[in-house]
Amino acid sequence: MPQFLNSTSKDSSDVSILSEPPSTDLPTYLNSTNLSLTYNTSAHFTIHYTDSGTNVVFNASDRINGVPRYVVELGNLFEYTWTTEVENYGFKGPLDGDITNDLKNRLHVYIRNIDTTLGSTYPFAINTSTGKGLANISHTFIEIENDFDGFVGSREGLMNVTTAHEFFGADLLKLG
Repeated sequence: MPQFLNSTSKDSSDVSILSEPPSTDLPTYLNSTNLSLTYNTSAHFTIHYTDSGTNVVFNASDRINGVPRYVVELGNLFEYTWTTEVENYGFKGPLDGDITNDLKNRLHVYIRNIDTTLGSTYPFAINTSTGKGLANISHTFIEIENDFDGFVGSREGLMNVTTAHEFFGADLLKLG
């Protein structure tokens, strides 16, 4: 299992469990996030983040090969979760194998200052001409909190639980 950040936790009495999807129009939504940097994990994920502004990742100056440690560690956790759920437990996995579209057969993760929830997984369809509804979901994307400040628990624990939970949600949505 990967190494994790050392952190302190803050208590929060108002933590939303569910959140509304920002939009199923992915290009419009993503252009509004101002996450100009990307990190590709070894196999399955592209992580979008920024090292400045409102959505800055936790401790952005602590870097591994030029990438914030927080981003690398989230990537390691997502890859570990992929190995556990897809390779070890036999789940299908949320990717469709299509490398011809803009997603390049990678699950995209957006690190943002969400504040009200630890993370969310959203469905969207690249080809909207097939109709709407769960049967037409072609992809999912994940949003994850940029620093986990203000939530009960250690940053390490919240990172572990959230990556596993959101990945499982992406896998379930793909089953549609």
